Amino acid sequence: MKINYISVCMNPQLWGMVLVLVITYLFFEKKQVSEKEILQYIRDSDTIVFTNFIFIDENLHKHYHYTFFKNPLKQSTGYSTKEYILLEDINRKKYFELDYYRGISFMSHTIKKKDTIYALVNNNDLKNHKLGTRKKPIHILLFYDNEKYKNLYINEKQYLINVKEYLSYDR
Repeated sequence: MKINYISVCMNPQLWGMVLVLVITYLFFEKKQVSEKEILQYIRDSDTIVFTNFIFIDENLHKHYHYTFFKNPLKQSTGYSTKEYILLEDINRKKYFELDYYRGISFMSHTIKKKDTIYALVNNNDLKNHKLGTRKKPIHILLFYDNEKYKNLYINEKQYLINVKEYLSYDR
């Protein structure tokens, strides 16, 4: 069987499918974040303490990324999900979002009962005047309620995942 390559290449349906794949890849595939960027973000972060705050939204989930390029045969929705809680800091007059990427944690059930929350916050994000509103809160990727147990809710591995996903999709 002989294939006529000219007619295959001139097929508008084929080019349409190729165009859809290219556009999908360009708009929905994540930006590659280097380890250097992740470590710099962490170095630029300091602990702040919340003592006068209210939770605005609790235990929310959000799809922040879709892909079918990694494994098109995998039986999944292709969505990556994060759990988050929005809080308003009365003292700072800013909004913050406690984030947990790639999965479901139990954080909202326990953290919302606490009077004090410690959080690692990026100084650049904290100083950015465009962030801190209800629509554009400052993201918190590591938080805890006891100074002695910094990794009670989010361990080091999960913190690195949170930073990478935040820098790739939400920043």
